[in-house]
Amino acid sequence: MPFLGTATGWSVRTKLLVAFMGSSLLTLAIAAIGWVALTQAERVTDQLSQQAMPVMSAAVALADASAGLAAIAPVIVTADAAPPLARIADELSEREGDLRRSLEGFFAADSASPTPSGPWRDRISGTAQDVAGELRSLVRARRTILDLRIRMLQQKDLYTSAKSNLALWQTKLVQSASGLRGPATAADPAAAVLALGLAAEEAARLVNATLSAFAVDHLNDIEQAEAAYVTSSVALTGRVARLLDLGFPAETLEKAFGALTSTHTEIFDLRREMLLAEQTMGGTLARTARQSAALIEQVSA
Repeated sequence: MPFLGTATGWSVRTKLLVAFMGSSLLTLAIAAIGWVALTQAERVTDQLSQQAMPVMSAAVALADASAGLAAIAPVIVTADAAPPLARIADELSEREGDLRRSLEGFFAADSASPTPSGPWRDRISGTAQDVAGELRSLVRARRTILDLRIRMLQQKDLYTSAKSNLALWQTKLVQSASGLRGPATAADPAAAVLALGLAAEEAARLVNATLSAFAVDHLNDIEQAEAAYVTSSVALTGRVARLLDLGFPAETLEKAFGALTSTHTEIFDLRREMLLAEQTMGGTLARTARQSAALIEQVSA
């Protein structure tokens, strides 16, 4: 009896060996194909990384510089003296330089990439220039406000001093009232003291109307304060004329009341300028915030 399998030519062992070798070769072929594909994918990934990483790094640096530039706006607005504002202006210049260098680095990396941004870069550059320009305007507006504040404080000190001196000169005028020789005083000696008291009351109202200019926050309030001052000033002029008729020395009256009517226009004008400057600064700050947000959004896109 012939051996089983000789009828077909191959034995079962041979068939199994061939099947095993075939599957092994197929596995090796699949592994080779996978290795080649993986190698190619890795090569492509490396190429993409090498091309994208400079742009990504430059974009991160640009985003940081943009955020740093935008963050200086609140610092400018809260500067309460000229020296700190000068240091802030210097820091603004430094941050502008950082942003400019970051833009240049980003544009260089983007130009070298396979897919340059094109017009998008121009939008970023334009927005960055707008932000820097608004921040410089913000510094100028804040400097104007600080200068006006200094001038107003000088005027406030002048009026506060005049108000304090008024009591002193009023005492001297009262003391001199008994020695007056004016015709009106001879007819009614008590009229001198009464007229002096009325003038002092009017002077106090004038001072209060003037000092109120420092506390108002609207242009309409400035107009009202100035109108109250004009009314008191006219009334005080009449009171002082009455004191002259009563025989009070013109020189003493000038020392007592003259300083109160010498600089009122400047005080109201200064406060008016300050309110306008504050409005300008508020508008500039709002534009800076919008443009800063746009810049950061464009850079992060």
